[in-house]
Amino acid sequence: MESLAHAHTKLTIPSLDKVSTNPILFAQVPALDAVSTKFASFVDASASSIPQAASIKQTICTEFMAYLKGRFASTAKTKPVPTPQLLTKWAEVTKILMNALPPTQLFPLIDMWRLALLDETVSNWCATSAGTSADPIQAILLKALTALSNPDAQTASRPYILTTLRLFSNAFSNDALARSILSIKRTTVTTLLVTSLLHADASVRTAAASLAFNVAAFLQKGRIEAVKARYGPFPAGDEEGEWEVELVSAVLEAIANEVKSEDIGAFAAACVDLSWNQCADVQL
Repeated sequence: MESLAHAHTKLTIPSLDKVSTNPILFAQVPALDAVSTKFASFVDASASSIPQAASIKQTICTEFMAYLKGRFASTAKTKPVPTPQLLTKWAEVTKILMNALPPTQLFPLIDMWRLALLDETVSNWCATSAGTSADPIQAILLKALTALSNPDAQTASRPYILTTLRLFSNAFSNDALARSILSIKRTTVTTLLVTSLLHADASVRTAAASLAFNVAAFLQKGRIEAVKARYGPFPAGDEEGEWEVELVSAVLEAIANEVKSEDIGAFAAACVDLSWNQCADVQL
């Protein structure tokens, strides 16, 4: 007997049909030598408070940077593949630096990870390490939340918060990593997102809107696949209506507060369309 198409696949909603579910990614490769030099100067300035500072600087500014140059530089001829052992080492050093340096000195390091997540090998490893002691993204996230919770430090920590939001947007280049973020880190990522959407700085709000879009688009894509294939990427209970409503409410408030930025309005409006469709889909 021929199976009938799900009723939801017959719905035609022009405003949503035009919205891509491809993630917004921040793939710009910075001047890597400049990033390395800046971060090395920060490590040197705080060497007395960093255990084995010389070794740590070597790990990040030489080993990690050599990988980034080989993988992302326009002149790169071969694409190096970092081993799990190297990734574990870089993650351990990153967590040490998270504890030793303030956000104002950490953003070059976060920018390195932002770029590295576009490599499937790195993002797959981060997905498998999520929730473990080796998880570097969790340390980066918690530092951002601490910075956001201190109104007096938000201006100084803007580069760190901005780069962290872009890092999380890039995490959606990998379905496995996106899935782990929306399950294991959902509460803390929601706090990051909601708080950043209302940040005083327009560039932070724009980056938050991009992340909001990626979250909504990933969930929307999962629902479409679930309807067509009768199974989805999330175990039961991962997509709770209350959480989605919270995201929609935050985006709506951000839109209401916007005056000058057309870009954030476009991103946020698309996110609302997707999120509203998700909430409506539950009720249909």
